[in-house]
Amino acid sequence: MRRISNRENVLIAAHGNSLRSIIMKLEDSMPEGVPGVEQETAVPWMYEIDSAGQATSKKILK
Repeated sequence: MRRISNRENVLIAAHGNSLRSIIMKLEDSMPEGVPGVEQETAVPWMYEIDSAGQATSKKILK
C-alpha cells in the first residue's frame, strides 16, 4: 500500500482467490459477494485508488 499511497503505478498479476481478496479490499466488498466475481484471462482491470486505499474508479481494459 505504500507505493499506492505515494501515487505510484502498481501492477498486480494474480488469479483466482488471491485476486478476489484484492478486489474485496479495493471495492470494500463483503466476502459473500466476491466468489461470484469472474475475471477473464488476460483482461486487465485498472483501479484509481484514493488516499484511504479505496477504489474511486474501475476500468476493465478489453
